[in-house]
Amino acid sequence: MVNTFIVSFRNLTRNKIRSFLATIGIILGTLAITALLSLGLGLQQSIESQFESAGGELLQITPKSVSFGPPGQNAVGTLTEDDVETVERLQGVGAVAGRLIESATITAGDTDRQATISSFPEEVEQRQLILRQLDISVDEGRFIQPGERNSVVIGSSYREGDADLRLRDDLMINNASFDIVGVLAETNQFIIDQTIIMGEERFRTVFDRGETYDLI
Repeated sequence: MVNTFIVSFRNLTRNKIRSFLATIGIILGTLAITALLSLGLGLQQSIESQFESAGGELLQITPKSVSFGPPGQNAVGTLTEDDVETVERLQGVGAVAGRLIESATITAGDTDRQATISSFPEEVEQRQLILRQLDISVDEGRFIQPGERNSVVIGSSYREGDADLRLRDDLMINNASFDIVGVLAETNQFIIDQTIIMGEERFRTVFDRGETYDLI
């Protein structure tokens, strides 16, 4: 073993340049692997952080659509209560909520305009899920109470410009009368800021929607 060591040492001293280059190669290779591992871990943490801030554990299911538009609109299929129950049975699913979305004519005073109407679940757990998913809160007034039939919450854009709607104003939607009980805080998201929220049971009556959903 001593002889082997002596021979190896002599080879190193005879080929100093080659030994030096080999040592540099080993050092650079180690540094490169360390840098790649650090970069990979940094990217992973960055992506996980972005998903968490966007609600990465939340999934949205919609039928196939034939054109662009709000989620669930222009769909060629439908979702049903059976689909909701199927998703609820999946391992790892904590809560499930179905939503309905319709475009409708709303009337305030003598002014008519088109608006997006979205349903709000009756069950408390499902309500909490929707609030978390959309990241919305009320800036004025309150949210609709379970079973409340003639109340709506309007997006922040409806209290500006030509609409100029206010808390406790009367609003006609599809020829049905509603009171504005809340105004959402501004989100800078076009769809949410221009949405009107209605209780699910009343939504199904106004739009004759049976037992289907536009998204889960």
